[in-house]
Amino acid sequence: MLKQNGFHLNDEGWELGLSGKVLFGNNADSINAGSRGDIERIGRELLASGIDKLRLEGHTDSYGDADYNRQLSLRRAQAVAQVLRGVGLREENLQVIGRGMEQPVADNKTAAGRQENRRVSIIVPAP
Repeated sequence: MLKQNGFHLNDEGWELGLSGKVLFGNNADSINAGSRGDIERIGRELLASGIDKLRLEGHTDSYGDADYNRQLSLRRAQAVAQVLRGVGLREENLQVIGRGMEQPVADNKTAAGRQENRRVSIIVPAP
């Protein structure tokens, strides 16, 4: 189920980077309706598979103040957590972290790269 939904195994567990699915606008932390449906579907499938503990890591592009971006990335992760709670995941099982601009997945010198970096990663921690 994890592989079918685009999760990739790494040292910390199974990770789904939502940059291709949930894109945040510049300086935005709201989720659009289409992305909300994707997150709800993933949450329901995780629960149906017995997976109920997740880490959500919010990210930003490199523009702006580091402290501000850390708070923005946290708000992005909280927005995804809110959607996941709506499908039944329990708040105490969702670890929410704001990484700011620390872990880019694309080049921040291009508009497309900055857009990819404005994301939330859903991580199923390794047991």
